[in-house]
Amino acid sequence: MSINDLTSLLLGQTKQVLLQHGSLFNSQLNVIPIPYFGRIETAKVVTIGLNPSDGELKIGRWPTSLTASQIHERLTVYFENPEITPHSWFSTWEQALSSIGASYYDGSAAHLDLCPWPARTPKSYEDPQPFIDLIDQYLPEFSKCLELAKDVKIFILAGTVTKKFYMPKYLKRNLHRVSFGFDGDPQGSGEGHFTMHRIKTFRGNIPAAFCSVSLAQGQISICRLKGFLKTQISCRLILLNFVIASNKTH
Repeated sequence: MSINDLTSLLLGQTKQVLLQHGSLFNSQLNVIPIPYFGRIETAKVVTIGLNPSDGELKIGRWPTSLTASQIHERLTVYFENPEITPHSWFSTWEQALSSIGASYYDGSAAHLDLCPWPARTPKSYEDPQPFIDLIDQYLPEFSKCLELAKDVKIFILAGTVTKKFYMPKYLKRNLHRVSFGFDGDPQGSGEGHFTMHRIKTFRGNIPAAFCSVSLAQGQISICRLKGFLKTQISCRLILLNFVIASNKTH
């Protein structure tokens, strides 16, 4: 399945998603699926979050009517669009990516979310279960999008799926919903802790660095993640491969 086909499939499910999960969305916004940000098929580094912010769809940022092809084109050049500034959520991630020589803005990095739907922030729900149900339901589509990252050398994950699960623990509990494997101890302790994992795709085992707190929340120093990425032996090897691959393309 191509990424345009996946976007088309998701767009066709919009009405059903709103009927089934309408309480999770801002009724004043024109909801569309956002399965990725940036040049996902050629990125060397892929960051992974929970779901797109509904602030991405605030009035004026997106047209009210879009085809799947238009969504695909808009998301592919998301960080290159001179008319619309990327969501502020990405600014702290961009700082962290600089430590391993990657950037959303030159196409060496891109972003995926576990769920493609820009629902309201999980903190706004009294009962998080309906939100978890939405994430669960769309993990298979996340898995398909993950497989489209053909050149990825490292994944970087951050944050929790509600307060109950850090992202690695959530993925380990839901491997029956996806086509990839996930290795490594999901346990960790302390605010802003880091762990290393592997995401096993049909292309091989890809290193995955995890930070327990979303950088966008400003709860940990960007410098701590930079230091973690630079000092991990595995990340050093990935950086070396990344530089070699980049040199071959120029």
